[in-house]
Amino acid sequence: MRLAVVWLLWAALAAAEEPVEMRLGSGSRVAIVGDGLALEMARYGYLETALHLAVPSANLSVRSFASECFRVDAPPKSLTTALQSFDPDLILLSTGWNESFDGAERVAAFGTALRASCAAWGNGAALEAGPRIELIPPVTYLQHSPGMPNEGTVSARLAPYLREMQSAAGESKRIGYVDTGEFTSLTYELTGEVSRDGRRLNRRGHWLLAVLLGNRLGLPQGGAGPEDPGLAEDVRQLVGRKETAWDASGRQGGERGRGWDQAIWSAPKPALASLWAVEPESLEVWPEAAQALGMPQPRNFGLAQRVEPTEALAGVRCSKLVRASLWASEDGLEIWNPVSLRFDGEGKAWVGCAPPGLAPCVLRIEDADGDHQADRQRVVVSGAIHPEGFLPGADGLYVSTETGLRWYLDKDRDGAADRWEPVLGGSSLRTALRWGADGGLWFQQVASSGEPVESPWGTLAGHSGGLVRWNPRTGQLNLRMRTVGDRASRPDLAFD
Repeated sequence: MRLAVVWLLWAALAAAEEPVEMRLGSGSRVAIVGDGLALEMARYGYLETALHLAVPSANLSVRSFASECFRVDAPPKSLTTALQSFDPDLILLSTGWNESFDGAERVAAFGTALRASCAAWGNGAALEAGPRIELIPPVTYLQHSPGMPNEGTVSARLAPYLREMQSAAGESKRIGYVDTGEFTSLTYELTGEVSRDGRRLNRRGHWLLAVLLGNRLGLPQGGAGPEDPGLAEDVRQLVGRKETAWDASGRQGGERGRGWDQAIWSAPKPALASLWAVEPESLEVWPEAAQALGMPQPRNFGLAQRVEPTEALAGVRCSKLVRASLWASEDGLEIWNPVSLRFDGEGKAWVGCAPPGLAPCVLRIEDADGDHQADRQRVVVSGAIHPEGFLPGADGLYVSTETGLRWYLDKDRDGAADRWEPVLGGSSLRTALRWGADGGLWFQQVASSGEPVESPWGTLAGHSGGLVRWNPRTGQLNLRMRTVGDRASRPDLAFD
């Protein structure tokens, strides 16, 4: 049924807008440039997977040069050089959202910058030469809940910027425009939400955006392989791992990037229809974390000055009204180098660990038999996370990672994360997460530690260190205490 719906949507799109004449041959290169929408489009990998499945013998190379809070009037200084070095045949440019907060009086300046960038990225070629550039405007505001920006106000703010992008596309056969207004109409045909806050798309949203872009690029639906949704997902997972390696390399390419390209090229590929056969859930599936860390006991590290847990307990001095007992330690549980601790409403302890030689992780520890000693632990999540930046929430965990703040859902409540989605972008270091009495999520953001952050309300500069409040319901982000120099580099978090 869902496959039939997607085919009907594809047919409706084809009738509404003539696809561009796009010839992607052997060795073609595709660059994804722009703001948070482009960045997460590359990370989810649906469009890149569609390109590989549509032309399986072309050995395409796809690279992301997108960044959170990108502005076409202030692109990174290295971007033009990087694009000229990559020499793409197709550039997908997502922009307009962050610039729209400047107001209608800055539309002309935005248009000038957009045209200048398109000319520069064509290796200095004339408007009718150089790579094809497809402009991807912001998706239409998707939902409205109490406290969120008004839909009409958002649409009115975006409208002149979208018209300017359409105008720029009409001046050259080399520059196209993707009508994302169709995106909203497509969402009505499918089940479930495609966005948490109207700006940041979830997994289902990016799958649907890939349907729209695939039609715009005229991707053929046939293919040498059979229809196999599982095989299509395997290719997408390879694409995602390639994108992670590309980010980790500082986007410098080299053998590491080419090695992942080779893996994708040699992977079995089903027909493109396989990618659209199953509508994905809104949250990305999280792989089961290894429950055995395999760490030796601390005493085996040769730590001569190590204090045993029982010795540490003996040194605790309490009031006569209070009794202290040992609840959990590295003896009997695999807790090594714990750096942070949180408790949830059920009395379970959540511990962030940074074991040497292994990926950081968050453990959930509990007293299963009620004898007042911890006897059960689960690795909730591990990988490229900040073990000091996490906070339990309803049915899951918020975790600060190298690519932003993520929400991990424990759907079956077994203590390990099952699914996840990004809720805030930017690589800023976020630590000391706490719930405030107002329902907001508060955290310390280290000054100059990473990218700025996009939200439905505008941007928050990455160098704005201090105490930040985020409202999970409305997406609003506020800097409540600013770091000045070395003072307040670790603000007092006694508010909770």
